[in-house]
Amino acid sequence: MAGLETDIQKNRQQISASKTHLNTLNKQKKQLITNQKNQRKRIEEQLAAHYRMGREPYIKLLLSEEDPTKVTRLTRYYDYFNRARIERIRSYQSDIEALNKIETKIETERKLLASKEQNLKNQHRQLSEKFAQRKTLLSKINSDIKSGNRQLDSLDADQKRLSALLHSLERITSDLADAGLSQPFRDAKGILPWPTKGKIARRFGSIKKPGNRRWNGVTIAAKEGKDIHSIYHGRVVFSGWLRGHGLLTVVEHNQHYLSIYAHNQTLLKEEGDWVTAGEPIATVGQSGGQDKSALYFEIRKDGNPLNPELWCSSGRRR
Repeated sequence: MAGLETDIQKNRQQISASKTHLNTLNKQKKQLITNQKNQRKRIEEQLAAHYRMGREPYIKLLLSEEDPTKVTRLTRYYDYFNRARIERIRSYQSDIEALNKIETKIETERKLLASKEQNLKNQHRQLSEKFAQRKTLLSKINSDIKSGNRQLDSLDADQKRLSALLHSLERITSDLADAGLSQPFRDAKGILPWPTKGKIARRFGSIKKPGNRRWNGVTIAAKEGKDIHSIYHGRVVFSGWLRGHGLLTVVEHNQHYLSIYAHNQTLLKEEGDWVTAGEPIATVGQSGGQDKSALYFEIRKDGNPLNPELWCSSGRRR
């Protein structure tokens, strides 16, 4: 499903680019038609003026007994007139050729756009089928894990997997050098933007059910496919699948702070990518066995969970 969503997003971008290109071509075509009309009008005016001057004005002028100086001047005028007429005719022919090429490009772009739009419809159909399969499978899994102990064991296992991942990341990552790109992370406390816009469905420290363990982050209910933004400048140190958390992105910030984004629909960044505050890094989803689209979000310092509501400003929530 994530692969299909990524393909759909790319296809939408390509369709948007094709529409922009097609619009540009149509504007060029309109301009060429206008130029063509103007050129034709000028040629017609020149031909009419030539006819009014007589059928053989140039030869008559040469055979006349006019002053040679006047004849020379008029001869130059006729030469200029003829060159201008020939140039306009050539320009008119050039516009015709350009118009033909533009129309060919427009037709090609239209066919390409139609193909992309059909492909997008097919991708949406495949995604709907996958979603239905996922829903059926998830229902079966949840019915299998119907006892409280099984659910508790599952939650514990999910938490242990995340803790093990973060512990391994701490060993292979080092504190980032700011290089003047951002202020110390701790100085941004209380003014960080929320990673996505939505209602907080589960708060930091609330009790997990079943059991008496507490959540180390917040769950933000949000529309599926909505962009998730990095809360601060940093580097992506994990971008992949983690059982129980689905598609997961972890961003390392300076001073050993981490921000964690789970249950994503698609991942927009790869491990090693640098990101800035507000840059899209993933999209909201329900991967990892969730029945509703939402973002699970954590902030950690040296592996210890912090309350995101104390760090992110409610007034700047996206």
